[in-house]
Amino acid sequence: MSILLTCRAIIEKTGHDATIETDPSKPTGPYNRVADNALANDLLGWSARTGFYEGLDRTIGWYCNNHDVQEIRDELQLRLMQR
Repeated sequence: MSILLTCRAIIEKTGHDATIETDPSKPTGPYNRVADNALANDLLGWSARTGFYEGLDRTIGWYCNNHDVQEIRDELQLRLMQR
């Protein structure tokens, strides 16, 4: 799952009207930077039981149920631009 696809999924699932803008002047790093749980599986016998999209749905649902959604909307632009 790429960062771009993850961002698109979050925008879609939250109903936020946002435009994703990339900055081609910045280095991109490895094209295949992805999380790999193979080591956790090898060492601990652990594997994910929840798929990415289901986990994203559940995470967004939990976050919205445990935070003031209007406050998040009001501050979203600031939160997205801070680094």
